[in-house]
Amino acid sequence: MAFQNIAVKLCGILQSQSKQEITAREWRLIGQEQDGSQMLTWISTSKDGEDVLNIGVYTNKTKTLSTLYTFGHQLNIIQASVNSTQSLLVYVEKVLPTEDNEVKDPLYRPFLICLLKGSDKTPIEVEESSKKQIMVQYVYGKSNKYSPGIRNDRFILFKHLECIKIYRTPMFLNECDDGSEKWGFDGIYPEPETIVKVFSWAQWDCVNQVLYYIHYRQPTQSFAEGEEVKSPLEMTPTLSAFQFHADLPYETVLNIPLSLPHVAGLGEGAACGAYEDDPVPLRVHDCSVDLQILCDQRGVLCICHHYLYKPLEDSMTSLVLEDSIDLKDSGVNFAYSITLLQHGCVVHSVGSRLALGESKSFAAIIHFVRR
Repeated sequence: MAFQNIAVKLCGILQSQSKQEITAREWRLIGQEQDGSQMLTWISTSKDGEDVLNIGVYTNKTKTLSTLYTFGHQLNIIQASVNSTQSLLVYVEKVLPTEDNEVKDPLYRPFLICLLKGSDKTPIEVEESSKKQIMVQYVYGKSNKYSPGIRNDRFILFKHLECIKIYRTPMFLNECDDGSEKWGFDGIYPEPETIVKVFSWAQWDCVNQVLYYIHYRQPTQSFAEGEEVKSPLEMTPTLSAFQFHADLPYETVLNIPLSLPHVAGLGEGAACGAYEDDPVPLRVHDCSVDLQILCDQRGVLCICHHYLYKPLEDSMTSLVLEDSIDLKDSGVNFAYSITLLQHGCVVHSVGSRLALGESKSFAAIIHFVRR
């Protein structure tokens, strides 16, 4: 019911901006920016009676909905981001296998569109399509390092299990024949900078402009007496974070080891072969890692992790489930791990439960932490 009310509200905003009857349906949330504005797609009917896909941004402060671009046909756009001046748009299309195409596995395709008036608005393919999950996100923050006639916006491209890159999309203020000036984008941008070579999970904090990601590296050797010495070949998961600034280079603000039970190493590929396309908050991962980070500007960091940690033994199962054979076969253990960090202080709590069949998400725990 709440979603229907939001859809009615958005349709009302579109109708107030047009004298013609608006037919908007199949609303989809595909992103969020630093100022709280939300990226949306919806399907409408054109003057020719054809169904078209619209992509726009809803601004919470002004309660306005702006249509950024209209595609002449329907696309499966799963995620998108726009720069602060709403002049450049990046989005990811997910091509699904159908009887009409030759695609055997889902493919992710990132594109860039210039939204400036009078410019060529043909989508530019940023990288080749990939079976690995791809997401894109613009970094906000006005830089003073460049002359007044240059804008050097940046967006991040995530490619699961392979790399995280920064693309720069420079725009220039050009002088027209009549003496006026207007911004232009020639579609040319420098080679991207790779800031992370390999990662298994990532999350973008749009409010604080922080990139969290999990990568594997060799453990630090310890010479403490009685402590177990790990093999140099054993890779351990580490949670790191990059803080992005307007004028300063990004900096590492977090490096902590993690315990991720039954998660395959990066060299073994995705553990379950399926992706969770999460645009808000923007996360890049497969279904083997159910982890989410909550944080605020006071420096509080909450790591919420939900995982299957141990199948029940037959003896334990028989005690809990008695003589039910069907339930006995489906009994598994799930754990909910919550870690709070603030200014060097760490509080860790783990709770477990017996789940029969499909597991429930840890949304209730996340809601409790938010409060």
